[in-house]
Amino acid sequence: MAIGTPDFTGASRMAWVIARGMKSAGHRVIVVTGRRPPDGHASVIDALRAEGIETIEESGFERRVPDRGLIDRLSKLVQREGVQRLISETQQDLKVLVFVAKKTGIRLVYHAQNRVLFSNNWLIQIIKRYLYKQLLKKHVFKVICISDYLRLQHVQEYRIPESMVITVNNGIDVSRFQPIDQTMRESIRSSFGVLTNQLMFLNVGRLTFQKGQDLLLRSLANANLNGKNYKLVLIGAKSVGLAEDAEYEEKLHRLADAPELKGKCIFAGWRDDIPSLLLSADAYLHSANFEGGVPLAVLEGMTAGLPTVSTDCAGMLGGFVPGLHGYVGKTGDVASFQSEIEKLLALSEQQRLSMGHEAAKLIRERFDSNVTTRRFVEAATESV
Repeated sequence: MAIGTPDFTGASRMAWVIARGMKSAGHRVIVVTGRRPPDGHASVIDALRAEGIETIEESGFERRVPDRGLIDRLSKLVQREGVQRLISETQQDLKVLVFVAKKTGIRLVYHAQNRVLFSNNWLIQIIKRYLYKQLLKKHVFKVICISDYLRLQHVQEYRIPESMVITVNNGIDVSRFQPIDQTMRESIRSSFGVLTNQLMFLNVGRLTFQKGQDLLLRSLANANLNGKNYKLVLIGAKSVGLAEDAEYEEKLHRLADAPELKGKCIFAGWRDDIPSLLLSADAYLHSANFEGGVPLAVLEGMTAGLPTVSTDCAGMLGGFVPGLHGYVGKTGDVASFQSEIEKLLALSEQQRLSMGHEAAKLIRERFDSNVTTRRFVEAATESV
């Protein structure tokens, strides 16, 4: 298995869950990752090693073009260790593993977790799209998508044969969301300056255009809050080395300094206690511009029993009923997202708690990682 970007955000966290599932099913798992993030940033590497999973750090995944040295090193590793299946977890490592698969003849499974988008001018986009399609058709045994939205994109847009593409939804390790006592809850809220008469909203994700925190801030600035006061805690940080993310983070801070939001937004950076933070909050808000499926962060918010407001950027979660399990606004539409927030805040405390209860029930019944991971392992190891 390869994880080219070994932070501890959505895609890499799901890779960790999959690796655990593979090991529990009796398979030997070797995970090759890119270099760990700078000090202070959580990494999936530590979580993998804590589970006793063999983990090797490599350089080269971060390069824009496939690194020949890395391809050679991984090909030798595959042959030396008798690897029977390759699994790519991110687009950053896919561009390397397709050539390892070609060189070794070992079948490659691609875990498609994000919408496929190509930047640059139109001609470069056409070339990249063509290469992506050809590499998948020639060197990938199976594409396992986290949503029907992604499955349809690969079948309809990239003309990947339907027999190669299946959907296995992301799952949540519900055991991580055990109730916390009131003292701990109050301590966490107090650490962010949340007063007893304030609601605590949470947002988790990289500070980047994809996650759309600017839409969230604009929506809150304009919203009619029915006299309710709040603090918004943003968990996450910009990607290291990306100028566009640095600019986006500056934009968010400017928005947060506007009179309507002054003193209400807390930029908390990355944290490794997300379940406890969610269990201490009153609602989860997620305003992404594009995702591969319903974001893992939204699923975790629901698991913690929070009412959620999210966008429809990747369709609707199976079984989700707006108004019962949470609210969904239109992608990129400030007025729509604002309206959904206002609906949430018009509810009484008991109604919000009831909505959160229904959301948690849906996750536990249909998206428990024990079930979804077993499906992934069966699909990935077919014919091994």
